[in-house]
Order: sequence, then C-alpha cells, then structure tokens
Amino acid sequence: MSGFDRAELDALLDRFEQAGPSASDAGPELCEAFERWSNDAGKLHPELESIRADVQFAQGMHSTATGDYEAAIAHLHDAVETSQKAEHTRRQIYSLCSLAVCLEYVGMQEQASDRILESLSLADELGQDRLRAVASHSLTALYQAQGAYELMLESAMRTQAIADDIGERALQIRAYSAVSLAFAHLGRGASAVDWLMRGIALIDDSTQPFVETLLYLNLVFVHRCNGEQDRAALLAEEYVDRISELPAHHAAVAYVDLAELYIECGDLDRAEAMLHSTSGVADSNAIKAHLPQYFNVAADLYEARGDHERALAMLREHVDVERDLQGRQARIRMVAIERHFAADLAARTDELHHLRTVELVEKNEQLARLISEKEAVLDVVVNDLRNPLAAVVILTDLLLSKPRDGIDQQAVEVVESIRGASVEMRSAVDRLMTPDHIELSDAATEQDSLQSQPTHPTVG
Repeated sequence: MSGFDRAELDALLDRFEQAGPSASDAGPELCEAFERWSNDAGKLHPELESIRADVQFAQGMHSTATGDYEAAIAHLHDAVETSQKAEHTRRQIYSLCSLAVCLEYVGMQEQASDRILESLSLADELGQDRLRAVASHSLTALYQAQGAYELMLESAMRTQAIADDIGERALQIRAYSAVSLAFAHLGRGASAVDWLMRGIALIDDSTQPFVETLLYLNLVFVHRCNGEQDRAALLAEEYVDRISELPAHHAAVAYVDLAELYIECGDLDRAEAMLHSTSGVADSNAIKAHLPQYFNVAADLYEARGDHERALAMLREHVDVERDLQGRQARIRMVAIERHFAADLAARTDELHHLRTVELVEKNEQLARLISEKEAVLDVVVNDLRNPLAAVVILTDLLLSKPRDGIDQQAVEVVESIRGASVEMRSAVDRLMTPDHIELSDAATEQDSLQSQPTHPTVG
C-alpha cells in the first residue's frame, strides 16, 4: 500500500468491532502506512490523534489474534490513552473492552474487571445504548471466564434488554447466546436451549457465516451440559467442517471442546483428530498462550488409551504453561506499574511546576506591595525633610543678603555653613526619590537578605 487509506482502516475496525479479534494481513501494513503519513502529510490533520487511536486499536486487535498478548496490551493501553486525550470516547470504550479481554487471557482478572467497569461508566456518561451493550457484553464474557455464572447471567440479561431496545440484530444474537450459555453452566438446560433457539431464529442473510457456526457449536455445548452427548455429537457432525472458517482463536477453542465431547462419547480416534486440527489452526505458542485446557484434554485422551506416559507428559506441559503464564503476568504487571509510575511522575512534576509558578506570582505580588509601601514612606519622609530644609535655606539667604556692617565675621561664616549644609542635605533628600536610587536600594536590600540567610553545607 503506497499511502495511508482511511477507508481501509475503517473497514478493518468495523470487522474487529463486529467479529472480535481476527488475524488480518492488512493490519500491520496499514499501521506502517499510518506512521509514514502521520510523520509527513498528516502532521496538521485535525483528526490526527483520533486516527492514531484507531490505528493503535487495530494493532492491539491484530496482536490479540496472533496470541501476542503482551504486545496487544501495550497497544491497547496506548489506544485508551490516545483516545482519551483526543476525546474519542467510542474508541476508548472499545479499547477498554478489548484490553480487558487480553488481561483476562493472561489471568489478570482484577485489572480486567476495572477496565470493563471503566468502559461501562463511559458508556453511561455518553448515553449511547449500543456502546453500553458492547461494554455489558464484555463484562458477561469476563464473568464467564471467571466461572461466576450467576453474575454472567445477570450481565447477559442486561445486554439482551439493551440489544432488544435498540433492535440491533448482531448484538441480540450475541446476547441471546450468552444468556443460553449462562443457563447451561447453571444446569438449567431447558432455558439454555430456549434462549439459544431465539438467537438462531434471528439469523438472516446479513449474519456473518461464522456467527451461525458459533451458535450451533454453542448448542452442541448446551446438549453436553444436559447430558445429551450423543445428540451433541450428531449436531457437531453437521458443523465440524465449518470450524476451519472461524477466526483462529474461536476455531482452536471449538476443536478442543469437540475433542472433549468425543472422549466423553468414547470416540477416541475422532477426539485425537480434533486435537490434531487444533494444532493446524494455532501454533504451539498460541495454544500455550490461551488454550491451556488443550493439554488437559490431551492427557484425558492418552489416559483413556492407556498411554500413561504421554498423559503425564501432557500434564507436565500444562504445569509448565501455567508457570509461563505467571511469568507473563508478572512482566505485564511490571509494564503496567512502570506506565502508572511514569504517569504519576509526570503529574507530580506538573503539579510542582504549577505550585512553584503560583508561589513565584505570590512572591512578586508581595514584593510589589512592599516596594509601593516603601515608596510611600519615603515620600512622606522626603516631604517632611524637604520643607524645613527649604525654610532654613531661605532664612539663611535672607540673613546673608542683609548689610553686614557691624556683623561679626564668625557669625557670617556660621550662617553660610548652615546654608551649605541645608542645600547639601536637600539634594540628598531629592536623590532618595529618583528611580535609579530606588532600584539600587531594592537590589541592595535583596542582596542583604540573601547574605543574611544561613549557608548550607555542600554535599561532597
């Protein structure tokens, strides 16, 4: 791609928002094109930061699809911060929800819950039901991952009510499916089937094919929960060939679930084929990253075959995966702490700079008041001195202007001395009010103040 294509970005984002993370070769290429464009023609674009948030979101979703959750979390953190600064609230909500998914994948459930609750709060403030439904659905998925099925049901019902109010078919299907799964986990099989059939009834030509496949695979799961393994296996036969059309993550999960079903049905060859298919859509790193249950199912398969050595090997692999997961959690938490520390440091620096600025302004105002008061005092003092001195000069001038016949010369010298001293003193008083003298006096006062302060020892 020779240049940045906003229309292609919008199309990519729409696919991400509708379908969730799915690998796309256009993602990284588009992001590179954006960087070139933003550093050149896009510098003055009025929506530069808003578009940057969109691109960071796309980068995060692409990294999620490839199983690189550390990179995904970093990109989505950037998307949240950039969209917040750009007041791009819709992107901020989607980024928070996707970030929560990634945090949940790596076992950071408390942080994931915080992000979801933040997205719900933003959606409520914005007053957009669709965004509220998106955030609520993400909370439903989080409760499912945590095994909190009562809360999952409550959240799914809330999402379903919003989706029904706005009449958006895609959201309704997702909400009905979530309600069904919650009922299945709670052992309420009839309700689970009823709600899932409502979702299936909404399928039309606008429904993405993989959504239909996911719904029927969910129905397979519901039949399993109801103890209807044979019925679940028959239904799975109709859709197993369509699993490869799903996004990689969904396909891998579906294959593992079907492997577990076939083990329950005693069809070990079919179960092994499903596990083999899992390796075809997800490499070993992706399986270790977000499909640790793969190793448990594989261990069950080998144990059922009597191959205890390979079963133990799978269980050891599962232990190693859990250990790696904890290490990944620690690294991600370190990055998050570093981010918070940097943000806190920047905030404290800004606050300190503000306080110093305010303090400097207050000191300047105080100094201006003191200078004004000093000038007022000087003015009073000068006037009090100038008038008597002027009178002395006038009187001595009168005395000296009279005939000096019969006047003692020494008396004349005394009068002349008094006049000279008075003139000199009046000149000194006049100089007190000149601007140069005031500035020099202020500088001297400040220097005296500095010199009077205690001297601190130098740190060697």
